[in-house]
Amino acid sequence: MYKTLDFDVEILDAVFNRPGRYFVKMTIQSSATKDYSKVLLRKWPDETFTRDYEALTSVVTQKGTENEPELCVFEDKKFTFRLPAGFCKNDRNHDVYLHLEAFSLPTNDVDTGKKTGEGKIAIYPRTNAPRTNHLVSPGEDMYRHTTVVSLLRANNKKGQGEMHCGRMRCNFSLKEFDLEAQKRKTMEDDERQRNEDMERQEEERKLELERLAAEKKREDEDRKKREELEKNLNAEDPFQARNKVVRTPAPYEQPPPATFKRAATPISEWGDSTSINLPATPPGEGFLDELRTTIDSPLREYDQSSYSANQSWRHTARPGQEQVDVIIHGASNLPNASNGKVPQPFATLKTKADMDANQKAKSRTHAVVKPTNAPSWEEMVTIETDEKNSDKTGLVLAVNDWISREELTKYIIPVSSLQPFHQYHVEMVTPARGRPEGVKVYASIVRKLASLPEHASSPNYLGLEVFLRGVKYPLQNPVGPLIAVARIVPDYYNYKNDNLLSNPRAAGVSMFSVSFPNPPPHTFAVSGRSSHGYPQLSLLGRPEEQPRWNHPYLFCDEKDKATMFTPSAALVIEYYVANNAMTDEFWRIQSPVGFSSLLLDQKVYKLLCQEKAQNGLRVDGIPIMGSDLRCSDERVPVIDTVLKLITTHQPTSMVAMSNLDNLPAMELRDGAGTAAHTADILQVRTPTPQSEHEEEQEEVVEEDDGQIEPGLYLQKVDRDRL
Repeated sequence: MYKTLDFDVEILDAVFNRPGRYFVKMTIQSSATKDYSKVLLRKWPDETFTRDYEALTSVVTQKGTENEPELCVFEDKKFTFRLPAGFCKNDRNHDVYLHLEAFSLPTNDVDTGKKTGEGKIAIYPRTNAPRTNHLVSPGEDMYRHTTVVSLLRANNKKGQGEMHCGRMRCNFSLKEFDLEAQKRKTMEDDERQRNEDMERQEEERKLELERLAAEKKREDEDRKKREELEKNLNAEDPFQARNKVVRTPAPYEQPPPATFKRAATPISEWGDSTSINLPATPPGEGFLDELRTTIDSPLREYDQSSYSANQSWRHTARPGQEQVDVIIHGASNLPNASNGKVPQPFATLKTKADMDANQKAKSRTHAVVKPTNAPSWEEMVTIETDEKNSDKTGLVLAVNDWISREELTKYIIPVSSLQPFHQYHVEMVTPARGRPEGVKVYASIVRKLASLPEHASSPNYLGLEVFLRGVKYPLQNPVGPLIAVARIVPDYYNYKNDNLLSNPRAAGVSMFSVSFPNPPPHTFAVSGRSSHGYPQLSLLGRPEEQPRWNHPYLFCDEKDKATMFTPSAALVIEYYVANNAMTDEFWRIQSPVGFSSLLLDQKVYKLLCQEKAQNGLRVDGIPIMGSDLRCSDERVPVIDTVLKLITTHQPTSMVAMSNLDNLPAMELRDGAGTAAHTADILQVRTPTPQSEHEEEQEEVVEEDDGQIEPGLYLQKVDRDRL
C-alpha cells in the first residue's frame, strides 16, 4: 500500500564564492513521471498547503570578500513538500530527488537572475546513509540528517569538469503523513476547548450563585432592619400604622411611548462616498430583547489567519461557488450580557441555512482582550456559498459574548443585493430597546464570483492587481498599526488639490448606514459616477515600527478600467492610524497621516504589457508624502509594491508567490533630473496633464484602425455621441 509522504527542507545557512545577491530554487523531480500536479507545498510558518512542486527562498546578500565570505541566512528557509501516495515507490524506476539551483541577481535589479550552481539530494529511495527506516510509525521520521550540499556548475573550458561555486548546510527529513494523528489532534483541540469552556462556565455559575446568595442575604438583613424600625415607630405612634393610599396615575402622567431615533453618523466632507442615513427602522418587531445562546466560539490565540492575507487568498471564487470576504472593523453600543456584565465580544459569519441547522460557524474572529461594549477587531472572515442558490442565500454576521456564550446582535445580509467585486463600507444598524441609536457593526464587504467580468472599456485586460508589500525601512516615529486605503482616481491633479493638500485632510472613506433587519433591496446599489474612484481598505499593517501589509487590491470595476490608463489617472494609497478609528460611539478613520501616488498613464500600461511583466512588475521606493513620519536616518519613508495586469478570468493572487524580489522592477525615474513617475507633489516636479497628453499625442497613429486604446474608452464614447 502506497503512502503519502512529507519531505521537510530547512536551509540553515549558505556561502557563495563571490559577494552578491542570491536566492535558491528547490524543485521536486522524479525519473518516472512528469506529472507534479498533486504535489503540495507548505511554506513555514504558514500552516496551509498549496499545489506546487517548486519553492523559492528569500533573497540574501553575500557580504565580505571572496577570500573571507560571510555566511548567509535566508528569511524564507523552511519548506515541506507533500508527495502523494504512489509518487515514491521502492524500485529502480521511481527515483525521487530534490533539485537545488542557486541564482545570482544583477546589480541593475531588472533581470530575473542567472543560475550560478546546482545540486541534488536523493529523497527516495536512499542509496547511502542515512538509510530509510520503514518500521517507524506514521508521523515519525523515516530519516533525518544534516548535510552540506555543494553547488556546482559546468565549466566551459575544454578538458575541465565542474566548478564549485558555493555550498549550503541543510536539514532534510522524510516521514509518512499521519492523517489519523491530524484528526486526533483536531479532536483533542476541540475537546480541550470544550473542557475549558465547561470549566469557565462552571466557574461563572459558581460566582453567579455566590453573588445571588450574597444579594439575598443583604436583602434579608435590610428587610429585618426595616421591619424593626417600623415596629418601633408604630409602638411610639399607633396612628402611623395606617396603610398608605396608592393613587392610580392619570392618563396624562403615563410616560410617552418610546421612539427610535438614529444618531447622526459622521460623514465625509466631500463628494461621492458620503454616508447615507436611511430612514430608521420603526420600533417593535426586530428589537433585541432576550439574548440567544450561541454554540460558536472565537478563534484561538495561536490562529493568526484572520489578521492578514494568507496564501489561500483568491481574487475569484472557486468554480460553481461564490465567495464573500468581510473585514470586520468593530462594533458600538453592544448590549450587556443577560447577567448585566460587560461582554467580551467576538464575531462570526455563517449562512442562514447553517444558522437554521444549528451549525457552528467556521468563519470567526478572536475575542477582544478586555470586556467592552465597543470592540475593535480589524479581522477578515471568508465564506463560500453555492452560486446556484446565491439569490436565496443570506449571510448571518453575528456578534457574541465569549464569557456568557450569548448572541448580542446579528445581521442577515442578502448576498444577491451585493454588486460583485465592489468593496462596500457599511455601518449596519439594528434597533434595541433603551438604545435610541441602535446597535452598530462596521464592516467592509466584497462579493466574489467565479470569473472576472469583461467590459468594452478594457478589451485587452480584465483588471489591475496592486500588491502592497510594506514600508521598506524602519520608522523613527511610528504612530501605530496603519490601514492602507487604495483607489484609482481619473483626475489625480484635481483630487490632489481638493483632498491631499488640505490641512487637515478629509478622510477618503466613510461608512454608509444600512437599517436591519429588513434593508431595502436598493440599499446596496453602487453609484456609476465617482470622481474619487472606489476606495478599498486593507487589513492592518504591522509591526508599527515597519508596517507590512502584503495585501492585494484588485481593480476590475468598469469605471476604474475605463480611466486607469489616461494621462491624469493615478493610483493613490492613503494611510490611516487604526488606533484612532474606533471610539465608544462609532468607527471612523480620521485624517490620513500620509499618502503615496503613482501615475497610471500609457507608459505604465506599455511596461505592464511586456512579456517579462506577465507575473508582475515591482515598483519599489514610492515615497510616503505629506507626512511627519521619518526613517531612522531622517529620510522620507518609502513603500514597495507590485503591479500586474490581469488578463485571465480566474487569476492567481500574488499572495501565493514565494518570492516577489525575483520579479523585474519598474524604474520610477527616466533619468537624472527628470520627474519621478510617482506623483510626489511635495518633493519632485510632477508632469502636468498637458505635458503627459502631448507625449501621448506624439505616439498616436493618425489612422483609425478601430482599436480602442486602454483608458480612452470614455473619450471615444463621448466623441461618438457628439
